[in-house]
Amino acid sequence: LALPLSLASPDPPAHFTTGVMAYEYLKSAFGSSPLAFAESFYVRFPKVALGQWPPVYYAVQAAWYFLFPTTPASARVLSAVIAAAVAALLFLRLRRWYGFLPASAAAALFLSLPAIQVAAWEVMSDLLTGLFVLLAILSFSTFLDEPLRPRSAWWFALWSSLALLTKGSAIVLAPFALLAPWFAWRLRCFGNI
Repeated sequence: LALPLSLASPDPPAHFTTGVMAYEYLKSAFGSSPLAFAESFYVRFPKVALGQWPPVYYAVQAAWYFLFPTTPASARVLSAVIAAAVAALLFLRLRRWYGFLPASAAAALFLSLPAIQVAAWEVMSDLLTGLFVLLAILSFSTFLDEPLRPRSAWWFALWSSLALLTKGSAIVLAPFALLAPWFAWRLRCFGNI
């Protein structure tokens, strides 16, 4: 079943086309000039938007297309898989603190939110950004709890970088990283990085 991309917004088709371009470059032209390849691809498919958005989402799409078909339906399944990964991560973290039932309820509630339902079937970078932001927040939280083990701070840096290289709105992690130690009364944690 081939689902058409939404025509209401120009973003999903641009994300799909750019992901296909990244895949085609890696599959057939790796090692050649990426700019020349992008220009020739753009002549045939002028919906390419690399440079308008950061590259990580397209790298993830390209890796996905090595395993699954390069179709809009496949790209939508990738979004659904990312939504499921966020829900699984929420479940795993909450189960440690609150037990199986509350964690299951939280993951189910997350997946039932209308915004998540829509995002899980759109070819957009928002859910991947959310996944990386959540991983960054969880890493930083672990660092605040265990400041003598700075490895979590390095994980925070990695996940934050990936989030920013997925979508610029991940800059919201900057005030979080600056304010969380204040609210958690863990100001000395920065001396352990």
